[in-house]
Parts: sequence; C-alpha cells; structure tokens
Amino acid sequence: MSLNLEFRNKIDQIRKYLYGGGFPNPLENAVQLSYFFYFNLIEKIDQNLILRNKDYKSIFSGKWKLKNKINSFNDNDKIDCDKFRWSIWSRSLSGEKLVTFIRDEVFPFYEIQSLNGFHNIFERAKLSIDEPVVLVQVLKLVNELNLDEQNSDTKGDLFEYVIKKLKTSGELGQYRTPRHIIDFIIDVINPKLGETIYDPAVGTAGFLVSASNHIKLKNSSKSGISETEIDNRIIKRGIGDKLSRKQFEILNQHTLYGHDVDPDMRRLASMNLRLRDFDKVKILKENVLTHTFDNNYKNKFELPSDGFNIILANPPFSGEIDGDRIEEDVRVFDTKQTVVLFIQYIINSLKTNGRCGIVVPDGFLSTNTKAHKEIRRILIEENNLIAIISLPAGAFQPYTPQKTSLLFFEKKKPSNEMVLFFNVNNDGYLLNANHDIPVNDNDLPEALEILNDRNKYCNIWKNEGLNEKYFFLDKKNFKNHKYNLHLFNYHKQFIKRPDKGKSLKPIQSFENEKNILIKNVSKINLNQFKNIKLKKEKEKIIFSDLTENLAKNNLKILARDYLSVGQFPIIDQGQNMISGYTDDESKVITGESPLIIFGDHTRKFKLIKPPFSIGADGVKVFQIKTKFKFIKIEYLYYFLKQVFIPNTGYNRHYKFLKDIEIPIVKKEVQEDIIKYFTAIEELKLSVNKMSDNTDEIIHNISYDLFYDIQ
Repeated sequence: MSLNLEFRNKIDQIRKYLYGGGFPNPLENAVQLSYFFYFNLIEKIDQNLILRNKDYKSIFSGKWKLKNKINSFNDNDKIDCDKFRWSIWSRSLSGEKLVTFIRDEVFPFYEIQSLNGFHNIFERAKLSIDEPVVLVQVLKLVNELNLDEQNSDTKGDLFEYVIKKLKTSGELGQYRTPRHIIDFIIDVINPKLGETIYDPAVGTAGFLVSASNHIKLKNSSKSGISETEIDNRIIKRGIGDKLSRKQFEILNQHTLYGHDVDPDMRRLASMNLRLRDFDKVKILKENVLTHTFDNNYKNKFELPSDGFNIILANPPFSGEIDGDRIEEDVRVFDTKQTVVLFIQYIINSLKTNGRCGIVVPDGFLSTNTKAHKEIRRILIEENNLIAIISLPAGAFQPYTPQKTSLLFFEKKKPSNEMVLFFNVNNDGYLLNANHDIPVNDNDLPEALEILNDRNKYCNIWKNEGLNEKYFFLDKKNFKNHKYNLHLFNYHKQFIKRPDKGKSLKPIQSFENEKNILIKNVSKINLNQFKNIKLKKEKEKIIFSDLTENLAKNNLKILARDYLSVGQFPIIDQGQNMISGYTDDESKVITGESPLIIFGDHTRKFKLIKPPFSIGADGVKVFQIKTKFKFIKIEYLYYFLKQVFIPNTGYNRHYKFLKDIEIPIVKKEVQEDIIKYFTAIEELKLSVNKMSDNTDEIIHNISYDLFYDIQ
C-alpha cells in the first residue's frame, strides 16, 4: 500500500501546526510524534497480547499512584491504569488538564512499563509540546491517521516520511542516508535469514529496515509481493509469507542490532522498527568508539559473541573524539577522526568472512595522514576489498552537498580478484536541493549488475579495454599510490574519454526543434487577423454576468507555505506562470477546461488548465457559467488581453473588469481567433525550447571540435 497523499498531508499539517504554534525544532517534534504514535498503538498491541497469551497481564490493569495530585479523577492519590489508554485520555481531556496529565503521569507510566520489558524509548523522555491548544490539535490529527487500522509497512513509511523532513545533521556530522542508496547497498550485500545484521551508527534505522524488507521479499510467494511508491519510485514489498513463525521470531529477535550515541536517534530508530512490528530489535545507546564491549556486555544484551555477519553503516563524516576517551581497540595511531575510528571498529566487529557496505566521504579515500593511509592499508592487505562506488555530488542533498563513495569489503584474506571502481554519474534523482524528484538517468542498476557478476564484467573489461564508467584494478597497484582509493587517482589510465560524436544527438535535437520552429513560423501570417470576419456586435454580455469566481478563501495558500517541489502548481498574480508548489490536495482546483486567472492588484491575466492551487493575495479564478457554454474560455481570454484597465497602484482592479462588455460572436469566428493566437503561442514555446538547450549544444559541439588537439 502506498503512503497516499492524504497521509502525507496530515503529517505536513501536524508539522506546520507545531511550527506555527511555537515549536520550530523538527527533530524534537519528530521525537514527540514517535511518543504519540507509541501511545496510540500500544493499546491495540496490548489487546492482541491478551488474546494470544493467557498468561499475559495487561499493562492497563492495576492501580497507579499519581505523581501530581492535580491529575486525580476522584480526589484519590491513585487511579486505574485503564486511564492510560490513548482512547481515553486523548479524547476526554483538554487544556491544562491534558498537559499536566501527559507530562506528569503518562510519560512516567510508560517509562516504568519500558523497564518491565517493553521497548525502551522512554528513558528520560518528557513532554515538550506543552501549549494546550497546540497539543489538543496535534492529538486530534494523530487520531485521524487511524494508525491501528494500517498495516505495518504503511505505519513505518508514514513515520519515515516524518523523519525525511529532518534536514539537519548531528554534531558528529551524521546525515540521513537517502533510501535508494540504502536499498542499493542492501541489494549488493544481499542479507539472508539467519545472518546477524548490525549498524553501529544506526540513526533512524534505515539500513535495518531495508535489510528486513529485503529478507521478507526474498521469502515471499508471488501473491505475497506487492508494489508501492516510496520517494517517487516504485519498489517491491514482500510480506514474508514463506517464513514460519519461528523464522519470523529469528528475524524479529536475533537478526537486527544497532547502536547510536544520540538518545533521540535511538528513540526514532526504535519507533521506526516498532511500527513495522519489530519490537524485539535491540537498539542500544552507546558511543561505540569510547565503550568497551566485553563478554559481560554482550551477554547482557544478547549480542553475538563472535561478531556480526553483516555491518551496514553511514558513520559520522566529520568531527573528532577526545583522544583520552577513545577505546584502545579502535585506535589508529593518534587520530581522533571519527570516520577512521569507525572503520577500525567495524572491522573489529565483523565476524570472520563477514561482509560490509559503508558510506564514506570522498576525502577519506585520498587523505594522506598516517592514520588514513593505515586504515586503507588494513582494508586492502588484511581484508578483501571488493568495490568502490563513487556517488555523484548531490546524492546526499538536501542534507549535505558533500561527495561520497561506497566501500564494499569482506573480513577475510584478500582474494586475487581485482577491485571494481564504478563512477555513478546519476542516481535516478535531481542532484540538487530537490533530490526527491526522479529523473530517467540512473547508473545504479548497471553498477548492481556488474557487482553481482564481477568476474564476467572483469573479463569483458579486459577484452574490450577502456570503459567510460568502470574499471578493475589489481590490488598490487594500491601500495605504490599510498593506498589511495579515489577513483580519479587512476581514471586517466583506466577510464577513456567518450569518443567523438557527443554533438550528434544534441545537433539532431536542435535540428528537430528548428524544423518545428520553421513549421510554426510558416503557419503564421500575422496579417491573417485581418481576414477574421469581425463586425460590431449588437449582442454583448457583462463580464460579471458571464463568469463565476472559483477562488474561495479556503483554497488560498500563503506565500510562506509554498513548496519548491510538489504535486500541484501554485498560480498567483505574479509575472511567473508558476510561483510554487503544494501537496495539499484539499486546496486544489480541478476541472477539465482551462480557467482564467486575474491578478486583482497586478491586472495580469493567465489561462491555466487544472489541476492547480492559487496564492492567497489578490487572485481570482474565472470560469464561464454553464448557460453561456457557447462562449469559449480561450476566446474570452484573448479578448481580455486587450481591454484597458486603469492602473491605480496596489489596489483592487476587479471593479473595472466586472463591468466590461464582452461581444458575443459566432462559434466559427471564435475558433478562428483561438487558432490564430494559439499558433503564436506555439511559436513562442519553440523559441524558448531552443534557447533553453543552447548551453548543452555549445558544450557538446566544443567537445567534438577540440577533441583531437587535447
């Protein structure tokens, strides 16, 4: 099931309400939402446990001693635990009473329950949304999500949509890994049921969620597989119906593990997994670079004693650790750089023959400090380095423009296989701040195919020679280059420049556009308007009688709420045809026929075909009334383009427009007028299209022109 527009709109509504209500911190708001989601869902989970296990005792049974007597329902200092059901307090309390009950009773209650074996996300948790009106509205919107009626994937995707809106990095430099990059790494590593999977910088658990989805998909029947849209791309999901109950228990309890130093990240990770019915996964709060994980620790938290089969990570890119705090086992000379220390920790934590997929900043690949060279030497000479995948700049937008690469290696003696270098130019999305908009160009599927059949493609490369995107390198070469792992340290030797002929396609495209332009120009004789049979019509109709305004106040969107990308364009009275975007379906004007936009302040006319939304200031949207359907909207638009409306500054001008008389002409005359002006509009579009492609054409022709003299 896709995360539909209604769900996204409700989440956006909650976020905007919190921001407008004086709670601008997106991370804190995401954490608070995780608590409310938990409170909402635990009631249904508790009911299911009662039905499944006759020995289970409901958490809502018994009495609770009040922390604050003001929360008493009957002047006693104790209340029934039944009062902690979301269905009771979220709907029956309001105002300051609601705030004090959640703050002083609900949070302490669940913190105690978490100590009794429930998923512990409430250690030192507290209510921060303490403004009564805002809190009531947020709880109302959470209720409207009907979480207990959704399947686990939809609940998890809903929560990941909340997480996706976090565009800030932590103090150690951690960033949210784009989901398609995570899925690519998982597809390369190919985790299997029975293997232990670990993320030492778990963040919001993206790697663990993707790994569990991969395992379920591989263990699903044909009827148990469906498609869903995530981040504007279609992915396959499996329900894991081929797994037995015992295998599901293994997946839930003995497969996924994570650490994070940030308690908020740990809470978000725990909730992301809980919403997907993984309530036994151990997400532990520790700084893995400063903590000793001895056998006592591993036994206490049921961690594998001999390491993990798979480690997946996007460790902190930047930052340093105080030297005195660094655990001895992860030290690499005297470095304090977290990325170096994390790689050493990962190598230590892998089981023999274990595999790893890790994101690293490009700087790590070539930095010449003693520690950087040593950890790269260890990767090459003491482990089996498989591949280095160079991602394009912009792959981590909007979180950071920093360029990154992916390393894949195994903890075992180096093999004789050559190391694959692959240069990803496009990852399937725009490489700017709008990195969630898909594009057709995507090198990741090709990279995955080559990784999955390295021997075949290595032989092809050896036989065919240089290649534009990838090459293989003998491991003996690294030592002579200070163990430099950067693709461009070797690209002049192993990657060829594209052959001559880059200009062929753009020149052909330009010629096609030129021919279209010539055709459009040839169709136009501007003097043809003189042949249109217009005469002074006796029958006219006043504009206000002919049209009706669709621009209701509840449809208008304030400028501060415009999105840079979205499903629906926002049309306002400005000079640009489109001024922004929105995903709010409730504010969209729909219909089959074009509509006329009039800027009440600017006197600007636009002809727009729905669906679209409108700006808040001075926008009117006109359609022709049904009884006048013999008048075409395009005819009215072109007639209005010439009417005189006096400029009175930034005042309202509809008072002049509403009394203008529109001549009623024959249908065939209207069509002649529309055809004439449409031809001019098409000519304008052709000219603009050719102009937009000029830079690319010049670049490619220049490439061919100077190819032989470089």
